Amino acid sequence: MTRCSVLALAVLTALRAHAAFDLKDWSWQCAVTAPQEPSEFCGLKLSPEVFDQALPSLNDLRLLDISGNLVPFIIRQEKTEDMDRVDWREVEIINRTFLPGQQARVTLDFGKSVMKNELEVVLSEANYRRRVAVEGSINGQDWKVIAEDQWLFDVSLPGKEFKVDTIRLPSNDFRYLRLTVYNMADDPRRISVQSVRAALHETIPAAGPISVPVLTLTGPVPDEKKTYLAYEIDVGYRNLPIIRIALDVSDPHFYRGYELLGRNEATEKVRRPTETGQESIEREVPWKPVCSGVLFRAIEKDKTSESLAIEHLNAHYRYFQLRIFNADNPPLTLKDVSVARRETSIVFEKNAESGWILIGGNPKATAPSFDLARSLPDLTESKLPSALLGPLTHLGRAPELAPWTERHRWLVWVALVVAAGMMVSLILINLRKPAKSSE
Repeated sequence: MTRCSVLALAVLTALRAHAAFDLKDWSWQCAVTAPQEPSEFCGLKLSPEVFDQALPSLNDLRLLDISGNLVPFIIRQEKTEDMDRVDWREVEIINRTFLPGQQARVTLDFGKSVMKNELEVVLSEANYRRRVAVEGSINGQDWKVIAEDQWLFDVSLPGKEFKVDTIRLPSNDFRYLRLTVYNMADDPRRISVQSVRAALHETIPAAGPISVPVLTLTGPVPDEKKTYLAYEIDVGYRNLPIIRIALDVSDPHFYRGYELLGRNEATEKVRRPTETGQESIEREVPWKPVCSGVLFRAIEKDKTSESLAIEHLNAHYRYFQLRIFNADNPPLTLKDVSVARRETSIVFEKNAESGWILIGGNPKATAPSFDLARSLPDLTESKLPSALLGPLTHLGRAPELAPWTERHRWLVWVALVVAAGMMVSLILINLRKPAKSSE
């Protein structure tokens, strides 16, 4: 028995003993073990099995400690593109100086050592171009050049204004910055530095998409009217947050419209009324539209332009159908497809407990409301150690029974026959009674 299995058994036993959280409506569990790295918070990456068994919204996920108490968490959707974050810093402008026809200079005092790499500068006048230099100092006396030959521009037209008022600097923590704005030879007007803002501009790298193995790729199959060819893709698990489907097409030149559709089940069971009650039938699940667009490849003078990736999706499906509209053209040669999903995790506080349990599978559950997301919003971007998710096991919830009348149809029929017999008997008895003569 693995460590995760032992932990799951221990946690489940503790939950039943303490009865702190009612597991009656939840159908599966996964043991969660703490990461080795010391950290106040940790992340837990959700596996394809969790997506497959949870609600598409993930509203049914709950995290419990070994005592059976709810543990607050945040669901984090990892970004697949780099994100810029700008944190503005307060700054005081001191020591303004001006040399007519040459330059204007100001000193910026941040009050203490502060990280920064960007300045937003507002100058007087309009329609200008100004060269700028920036120096840094720890004590306000010894200066070192940080950046030179930076430029500020203003192009003002009737009804429109175009500006370049931002200077990018190497990241530094100088308390003082000295900003010098130079006159141009053809622009001797007096320069005034009206205001300056500083910022630390960071690019947060994306975690990147996760490759999803394609279980099957079938097709092409023409539709009844032969307006398109359909390919079907099965990624093996329901509700996966698919963000990209890329095609490997060998044809050299083409321009085709496409439609992408999705669903989580191929068939479903539904109940329909009959003359004797209700019966269960199986039918195909309708496809739901995801997106549409154009696939193309153009080659001109050894330069190839193409668009073969369906990107920026937010499709939580297991099955996809790609319809390619060929019109009068021959079918495309689709050799293969590659699929990627967004990484999703939950972030929670790592307390003194050595293990937790993740539960789910409650179709009636609504999203939990925790203060954690509002009080610590930066957790959605922090790099955290990863907890270990054990295998998914079912809690053995009793299956939902059909209505009593459907489980005991024979008894209903017997009751109907008996009732009908009693009615006939009463009618016959009444007919045999002699009629009372009238006086």
